[in-house]
Amino acid sequence: MPIDAPTEFVCPRDQSEETKVFIQTCNHFLFVGFSGHDEHVVELLRHIPDASRVVIVSGGDASAILQTLGSSIEALRAGATVELHDRGFANYLESADFERLVSE
Repeated sequence: MPIDAPTEFVCPRDQSEETKVFIQTCNHFLFVGFSGHDEHVVELLRHIPDASRVVIVSGGDASAILQTLGSSIEALRAGATVELHDRGFANYLESADFERLVSE
């Protein structure tokens, strides 16, 4: 869990290790309210598999977030399917895209 001025995670080491393993095996990612500027989080996300589905939900800057993340995360440049949603999380929850995400 990030702290006030996040530069590292505050959790037991085994939780961090389990998270790394999970990210390497997961193929669906939903980023909500994440700017892409927290380097310790981006470091974990560098392990996203290339064939993943990544959904970025924001209040209007999803393209900029993708650009920020794409400069660090190879999967976003190599073959991940990326969906951008700029109308906020509440609108995303009411969308057909969200229904598709949870039904897969």
